[in-house]
Amino acid sequence: MDSYVVQGSIGMPRGSVLRIEDGRGVVVHAWEGHFWITQSGDTRDCFIAPGESFTLDRDGVALVHAMRRAVATLTAPTPALYARRVTLVAGGTRASRVVYESGRERLPLGARLRLRATKWWAGLSAPRANPTVASQ
Repeated sequence: MDSYVVQGSIGMPRGSVLRIEDGRGVVVHAWEGHFWITQSGDTRDCFIAPGESFTLDRDGVALVHAMRRAVATLTAPTPALYARRVTLVAGGTRASRVVYESGRERLPLGARLRLRATKWWAGLSAPRANPTVASQ
């Protein structure tokens, strides 16, 4: 399956939180630092280290918390409409920055429906995410 870069090289100071709304199928790749990932409606939490990835396997809100200074990349199975909104709150601040918002994309109705169907199909065939344990 092809992947499309949603956001490349997101630098996150310690304590930063990336909030992904309705992003089933989005993959979080850790390049530096450690991340704690939690999804709404899921009792499992996941820790990923540099070189590891995690695929969001449900819609709702997912929080990606930087345990220390970190760098991540987000990829998705569709080129657009991969999440409703992605925001970043830098550690130690309350100000959030919108990284992506689906309402800003102006696509014809047929293209929007095709992308939503592709996202739904990719979500069904996406491998189940396996939580990993961060090294101590």
